[in-house]
Amino acid sequence: MAIIAAGTLVAGCLPNYYAGIRGSHVPPIAAAPVRDGQKYRLIGIDAGNGTSFNNGEYNHLARARFLLAISDRRSDTNLGFMAYQGRYSATHVGDYNGVYDYYGLAPTLSHVRFFSRRHVDAGIGAHVTFAFEGGDYLSFRRRTDRAGRAENDTAAISAFLALYPMVRYRPDDISSLTFQLALGSWGPFSPSLMYQKNRSFFWLYWMPNYMSGDTVHGFGSFAVGFGSRL
Repeated sequence: MAIIAAGTLVAGCLPNYYAGIRGSHVPPIAAAPVRDGQKYRLIGIDAGNGTSFNNGEYNHLARARFLLAISDRRSDTNLGFMAYQGRYSATHVGDYNGVYDYYGLAPTLSHVRFFSRRHVDAGIGAHVTFAFEGGDYLSFRRRTDRAGRAENDTAAISAFLALYPMVRYRPDDISSLTFQLALGSWGPFSPSLMYQKNRSFFWLYWMPNYMSGDTVHGFGSFAVGFGSRL
């Protein structure tokens, strides 16, 4: 009984590592001008410091997004994919400590339904992503899991779901300011602010450090991005 309890305690103290993209933020949803059935293509990039999975580590990544945006007077839909590359620094696995690269491709779907009152839209949306990830970081997760040095997600394919409230202010027909607060299986907490005017988009994501007991996790996470209609 005592041996089992001790083993459980040790196992519970092992670090955890997941797909690198899980530490990034949920992208903000893009909208077209207010005309029923409006469609356009969008390309965008963002980069920053994602959430790390253990205290004192870092997770840096950059993403490129290619989307078809469809808007009407009560909903927005973004359909497309992300290509991404990142680097994770692991410091809790002894001889396996190091910096590991990863890369991936991720189909995405985001949809929001909203109501409008004068210049303000408010609604609820959902974002779904399937990520196919490879690289040295995936090999590291598999090696340290087999060696009993960590308890990891060792799959090359991951699925993520997030829900978010959204508030958008439209001062005119060509510009908007959107706040989105996503909660889900990646991020896992993703506040973002996006400014959109004519063909251009700019967005910012930031979340401070968070505490679990007496432990500070990561250095906080942030990302900045911009995009353009094609």
